[in-house]
Amino acid sequence: MAKLIVFKNPDKTFVKCKDSVKTYVNIRANKSTSSSIMGRLLPGDRLPISLNSEILDNGETWYHVKLLSGVGSGYVRSDNVDVVENSSSYSQAQTQALVDSLVAQDKKNYDLLLQLSKKAEELKGKGHTVSSQQKELSDIALRLSERQSALKNESWFGSIKSTISSYWESAKSAFEKLLASVSGIGAIPVIPVIIAAVAVLSAGVGVGYICFAPKYEQSKVDWDKLNSLKKVFDEMAKTNPKAVDDAKKEIQDLTDDAYNKGKNEGTWDGVWSIVKPIALMGAGFWLVTKFIDTQKKRR
Repeated sequence: MAKLIVFKNPDKTFVKCKDSVKTYVNIRANKSTSSSIMGRLLPGDRLPISLNSEILDNGETWYHVKLLSGVGSGYVRSDNVDVVENSSSYSQAQTQALVDSLVAQDKKNYDLLLQLSKKAEELKGKGHTVSSQQKELSDIALRLSERQSALKNESWFGSIKSTISSYWESAKSAFEKLLASVSGIGAIPVIPVIIAAVAVLSAGVGVGYICFAPKYEQSKVDWDKLNSLKKVFDEMAKTNPKAVDDAKKEIQDLTDDAYNKGKNEGTWDGVWSIVKPIALMGAGFWLVTKFIDTQKKRR
């Protein structure tokens, strides 16, 4: 028979990923790895423990946790998480300041994510390989989506104000393609609005601070990653892969012509046919380098 787990201070008890977890822990609808996935517990995150945590007959321990998104609750298996108790107390002003910082940071993340989604599509159309960068953008989009869902949870917060991003209309198509570009990411709901302001309720102060502090740190890390990707895209935009490929093909054609001509014009010309392609290749590579430098100066 399953044994119910009783915690000494359930209002101050949380679960977090074990240090060995590098990706995430699935939150299940029921106490089974075959049940549907309700959400994810990311490294650094903390979720409050609820009632109904149990040790099953087969020896498995499942903790019942509240979801930050407010869509309900779920279960995580004990071998993937640690139980921690937080005795610190936080004021409503501290929690409000934290949430305000998270809202402001994610607004910047969202706007830059939309811009880079559009830029990635443009670079891809010009022949650049951007699949790895799009995967990074997709991962950031997923984390942003989860944070936005959590911020919309009215059990933590009171009034919530949303706004449409100024970049939304121009970048929407590229952003949708980004979300659909990686397996599984297409299932994430596209976010047409971003949280602009949140009023923290006194009832959610303590748990809210503990749960959202890691989200704010995560948001800052995502901002740094987005800016690194922007630098990569800016460098890519300075070159045109198709033009460089065309220049290389022209060099190869000249080399082949010189070789064939040398073969047909006898011994003495044959010697020149060996030297000439080498000279042409050297000149050709110089031209390609010169072409790339000229492209950069035009930007």
